[in-house]
Amino acid sequence: MGQFQSGQYFRVGEGRIRRITGANPAAGTEATMGAVPANAVWRLISARVVLVTDGTVITRVVTLGVEDEGGVVVFRSVPSAAQSLSLTRDYSWFHGATGADPGTTVEINGGLPGLLLVPEGYVIVTSTANLQAGDDFGAPVVLVEEYVSPAFSL
Repeated sequence: MGQFQSGQYFRVGEGRIRRITGANPAAGTEATMGAVPANAVWRLISARVVLVTDGTVITRVVTLGVEDEGGVVVFRSVPSAAQSLSLTRDYSWFHGATGADPGTTVEINGGLPGLLLVPEGYVIVTSTANLQAGDDFGAPVVLVEEYVSPAFSL
């Protein structure tokens, strides 16, 4: 994570709301929802991604994580529902979310803390237990409040 110079600061509540769409990943790979740019901090408001599972008989569990620059997981949210074969499910993570039964709905929710600040260089990603080569995530979307450090000349 970058170091801040004297005179640089972040002010909570004065950020810019941004919707960021990640790249559509290849089948069998996890969804990356973006890395926080230099001199910025993101407050994660929500994340959303669609997963289409192939016909392999095994249950998948999709989690949302935050990883540092070295790939170390510093936060993980596990929804209370799993996904089985040959299904399309919409995953959403947000504050106050409760899980859903994938047998009765296409929506599966996971919770986020009320204040989750993600520093520069950190990455928001999925991690899926039992992900198969034919499983296919759509392009992920996150909603963040972005705080950018203004540079001052003192």
